[in-house]
Amino acid sequence: MEGRATRNRELRTYQKKRRNNTGEFKENLIDFFFHILGTAIISVILIYLLSLMSK
Repeated sequence: MEGRATRNRELRTYQKKRRNNTGEFKENLIDFFFHILGTAIISVILIYLLSLMSK
């Protein structure tokens, strides 16, 4: 089971590298933007909940 997981991870990184080499920079930028957006939304929600609890 563990071996398969590492194999999948290796495959994924290999596919990422291959995709980067084809020059799809714009797509990576969009992925990166959405990743940051998602992280920001989650952190804002967590901060909001913490401020509600502390009242």
